[in-house]
Amino acid sequence: MHLHVHGRSEALARLASAGWGDRSSSRLHLPVGGRRFRPCLEDIIEVCIVEKIVKPQRENWKEILDTYRDAFYRKQLKSAVRRDPHAAVSALDMFGVAKQITVTERVASLRMCSVDNMLLAER
Repeated sequence: MHLHVHGRSEALARLASAGWGDRSSSRLHLPVGGRRFRPCLEDIIEVCIVEKIVKPQRENWKEILDTYRDAFYRKQLKSAVRRDPHAAVSALDMFGVAKQITVTERVASLRMCSVDNMLLAER
């Protein structure tokens, strides 16, 4: 998802002339995030590469960004669930998933969330 801004900006005009030729700065695709979360750094980096504002440093740049973007979204989802676990259980119940998950699996999953958060904090 993205938006276009129609207006004048000296900074965007300089970027336009440096990165993507004669195209108007109003044609720049500005990310607005996914359906649930706001844009992440990976979205901004991808726009800069796709719009030829910067050159990718690796051939597999898209795969790398997707991996880190997925990790960001997982972390955001875990935070949302942690903030309102009753809503999460209610949503899982609507799909019949909550009944399939045993108490042991829920405890193990919570422990994994804690381990994931510790690993992310170490990066």
